[in-house]
Amino acid sequence: EMLTDMKVAIEAARSLLYETTRIVDISDGLEEKSKNHPETAKEVKSEAKRFGKFASLLTPIVKAYATEMANKVCYDAIQIHGGVGYCTEFNVERHYRDVRVTNIYEGTTQLQVVGAVGGILGGVVSDRLDEYEANHDLLTAGKVYDDVRFLRTALEAAVSHIKEKGDATFQEYHARRLVDMASDTLISYLLSLDALHSERKKKTALLYITKAKLRVYSARDYILSDDTSLLDFHQDIIDRDEEGVELSF
Repeated sequence: EMLTDMKVAIEAARSLLYETTRIVDISDGLEEKSKNHPETAKEVKSEAKRFGKFASLLTPIVKAYATEMANKVCYDAIQIHGGVGYCTEFNVERHYRDVRVTNIYEGTTQLQVVGAVGGILGGVVSDRLDEYEANHDLLTAGKVYDDVRFLRTALEAAVSHIKEKGDATFQEYHARRLVDMASDTLISYLLSLDALHSERKKKTALLYITKAKLRVYSARDYILSDDTSLLDFHQDIIDRDEEGVELSF
């Protein structure tokens, strides 16, 4: 199962990366066209703005997801190798040392969350999912598509609740959860599109979505529970630490 999860996670990240680079290329191309061909600027303005929003959302999401995924895969690889994985006999220890910086440089994962959460709350994710549904016959994916629709519903319920609450601290507290939910939902849609062309990809999609549902539903339920007691505990611990309170056992 560990090996399967690693393989599925890598394929999930690859799908998200390819989609992001495609969107960024289109966005850059439209910007370039607008600059070099002023006569078409008016025509491409709307499209450039739309793809610019998609690019601004997907870029931090893929940076966060892919780097965290790579860290976990390398960590699990050492675990699978056992003691020799920790030594220099195999390259796996070097891969783990090399990968550690990826979710730090070019902005930590936490900063990528800050960069992505506005687009999620602003409905950019929903706009992109609308386009996937409008431009592809996802119904032919069968159960895969049924499941991704449930993920989308869960994500949008969490987004709606946070917006209605209108509490900046509550939003900040759940920002990472929202981004993780959006990542799982986006990836599930992308793997569903892959599933339309490959039976193996369909199996990959089902494996990914089965576990994504557990993560997304759990995050949704926690957000909708309005349980702010843990948030208060976090603040209390920080406040006590600033007071220099020490405990002995």
